[in-house]
Amino acid sequence: MPISESTDAEQYGRAISLGATCEVAYNLRRYYSFKSAYPFDWWITPVAGLLKFLSEPNIELLYAPENLVVSNVWGLSSIRNEYFGIWLHHEFHRQSDGSISNDWHKEIPAAKSRTAALLQKFFGANLLDERILMVRAKSEWDDPAFDPGELRDVLRFRFKNAVFQMIFINYPRSDLGWARSLDIPKLPGADWRGDASAWDRNLADLGYRLSSDSSRVSSSSSMDEWANNKIAAQ
Repeated sequence: MPISESTDAEQYGRAISLGATCEVAYNLRRYYSFKSAYPFDWWITPVAGLLKFLSEPNIELLYAPENLVVSNVWGLSSIRNEYFGIWLHHEFHRQSDGSISNDWHKEIPAAKSRTAALLQKFFGANLLDERILMVRAKSEWDDPAFDPGELRDVLRFRFKNAVFQMIFINYPRSDLGWARSLDIPKLPGADWRGDASAWDRNLADLGYRLSSDSSRVSSSSSMDEWANNKIAAQ
């Protein structure tokens, strides 16, 4: 399905964060007043990991114990999937000192179950009459040579039925035509939520509206369908 043309006062049924951090999901929910959650909301997802997972959304690989390691990021203990290069930052409980508990492996089934439900909702948004805002913010781990067209192409493959508008935050501006670019710098000393006023100003300038907090899921989208449908390497 074609990507939406960038016009004022467009209306969408969902706003979905594609990372890189929870700042994106938090501000989308706050500004557009919705509660629906999606898989990339609370992970730390470099763009290479995002592309790899969207190309091969295999939940078994995501939670395979041999792919998971305790890792430090931003001074916090976290669980990182080495295969995809994604931190499952809020999937496992931390102790009072901020460290991941030694028996974190016991939490894998519950974390896997939660993510399976979120992935079903994410891929299930591939509906003929669905209009989606897909929002991606740059991370410090992103390759400077990243081509936004790579993300557009993999999303076109996964969301053949839906119409989506892409928004890139803090990436180099370019005349993409099919996407919008925003600059929302991180204020010195700002916490994980970022600068609310900058988010509000930029999102208001886009002129997009969310018509509802859509929770519809395609009846034809089963886990087997998307999990086993790997995009061949180019």
